[in-house]
Amino acid sequence: MGRAVAESEISRDEIFITTKLWNADHGFDKTLHAFDESLKRMGLQTLDMYLIHWSLPMKGAYVESWKALTRLREEGRVGSIGVSNFHQEHLQRIVDETGVTPSVNQIEMHPDFAQIRLGPSPDTFDMGA
Repeated sequence: MGRAVAESEISRDEIFITTKLWNADHGFDKTLHAFDESLKRMGLQTLDMYLIHWSLPMKGAYVESWKALTRLREEGRVGSIGVSNFHQEHLQRIVDETGVTPSVNQIEMHPDFAQIRLGPSPDTFDMGA
């Protein structure tokens, strides 16, 4: 990724790069390490956005991972931080415990995986009925 950006004629500030914290890397220290490894693999110094891929409440570490993301943002190593596929109760918990609201909750949604509980109200869309 970094090599492609460096070799292109496009300025780095015109490219928005996002990656995610993988499920096996939850926890404060593991999150920081995973972030550093991601940057190293991509050959980059900073990211535009870093997301927690899933809350994995059964592991009980997503709040600690969120705290690590907030630290990375405070240090200027990532511009925006967010989550992916978090339920309302998981979002509420990270905000309550850290005071920091995610910039985005990216939700996987397609015909074979509707995630009605996470998506917008069905009356939000005009389905052309």
